[in-house]
Amino acid sequence: MYKGIYTSLSGAMTRDAYVDVIAQNLANISTTGYKRDTLSFRSYLLGEGLPSNPPGLYPESKTYTAMGGAGADFSEGEIFSTGNPLDLAISGPGFFELETPAGLRYSRNGAFRMNSGGEVITPEGFKLMTDKGPLKIAANDTLALDRSGKVIVNGGEAGRLRVVGLENAAKEGGGLFTGTPVEFKADLMQGALEQSNVKPFREMVTLIDAFRAYETSQKMITSFDTISQRAVNDIARV
Repeated sequence: MYKGIYTSLSGAMTRDAYVDVIAQNLANISTTGYKRDTLSFRSYLLGEGLPSNPPGLYPESKTYTAMGGAGADFSEGEIFSTGNPLDLAISGPGFFELETPAGLRYSRNGAFRMNSGGEVITPEGFKLMTDKGPLKIAANDTLALDRSGKVIVNGGEAGRLRVVGLENAAKEGGGLFTGTPVEFKADLMQGALEQSNVKPFREMVTLIDAFRAYETSQKMITSFDTISQRAVNDIARV
């Protein structure tokens, strides 16, 4: 009887984690360049290749559900025009390379600005990189970029933006990614930004499904518990 409780418990736990992921996505609908989080699940039969971790969570169970892993949906968000020359969007795949205190990181958020030293930075202060180092311009300079990432300051070429492909890309938080950079042919749009790729309607439908699955698991746990109590009481009367 208790085996069913463990199976239902595993389903409730994974759906609870899924609700957290969906809530994170909904909270970032308006975050520039945000890539929605995803979560995969796996089902196991006891004795047919249990994962090394965690094999002991549901010791009485014949089957259970576990999280397969977290990831990101890298599909492109809609691009909209802003007219701001420091706003940049990447059409298609690719990432801006940034210099951060933790080392080089990568982002799809192209909402840049200038600091007091003329460096082009993110709102968090991370420097936008070119093949010649951090991009730096004077206050009165005219900045232009072609679609390949070539930087043109006052009509003269001043390097090329570091826009790279990323192998084994993983979210680090704050819109930053880690991974192995690879050469990539950039397709940039100046004066534009990429919106989040979160689709509110899809997330809300998924959230409702997750809540219903969670409630179903709860009801199953309650049912198994009731059956167990009745069995114990009936046996005691015999």
